Amino acid sequence: MNNSTICTGIPADPDISGIGIRINFYATIFITAAVPRRRSTQKLIDALNVNAGVTGFSLLITAIMQTLQNRLDLYHAIFVSYIVYYLALIVYFSGVFRWTLTHIRLGAFIQIMTVLVYLAWSVYIAVHARTFGSSPQCNSRVQYILFDHPISATTPWWRKFWVIFLCITTVWVVIGIIAAIFITRWASRKGIRMEDFNLEKYYPRASRLLSVILLAVAFSSTLMLELFIARNKHLILPGETKIVFGQVLSFVMIVASLNEVLRILANRIGC
Repeated sequence: MNNSTICTGIPADPDISGIGIRINFYATIFITAAVPRRRSTQKLIDALNVNAGVTGFSLLITAIMQTLQNRLDLYHAIFVSYIVYYLALIVYFSGVFRWTLTHIRLGAFIQIMTVLVYLAWSVYIAVHARTFGSSPQCNSRVQYILFDHPISATTPWWRKFWVIFLCITTVWVVIGIIAAIFITRWASRKGIRMEDFNLEKYYPRASRLLSVILLAVAFSSTLMLELFIARNKHLILPGETKIVFGQVLSFVMIVASLNEVLRILANRIGC
């Protein structure tokens, strides 16, 4: 039997899926979901959105570069796809309606282009799942978890479903961004500064609904990602827990956000 067809393991890539990346991801989405939408917490939310945006964009660019160099395997590609997708949702729900009129064109352009690049890369992965990446002999053994049922990442119907789902989500996000542009322009003509808009003050029910949505995204993303990691852990060669630059940077970024949390708590208790 040809050894090239035998899966002997997927090389570790701690810069993409190390513990530091995961801690940054979980801390960002849960703090963003839990923080109330008030004027006093807006700097924290903005910092978390920046952290989520930088983390997601950095992972996406790294994954695309590794894909072009044929150094990215299917497992780590799916890992990045998960994280970027959920970070994008967090940023979208938290900050899409808080642009200033000055930055709206640049913000809309960057977000739409990033979403389209992510979609194109994800569709490429789904279409070429059987032969994708640096360890194609292991691709059929990489599994998603859907309601506690394992599904091979190379299953045709699942790949088609994922592509359709991503396309629908992309259309929805782009429509939301375009709507944000018109809302921001309308607010500017009315003399309303969207960056100072207090959702909890004017629309408390909408604020609570937003918190519920964000918490649902946080819990579902954590569950899906951890189930995916646990299911495929036996395929990964040693080295995934190695501390490297990418993980250290992720720790530093989330510490900056946690510092803002401590500042807010200190102000509330009068320290």
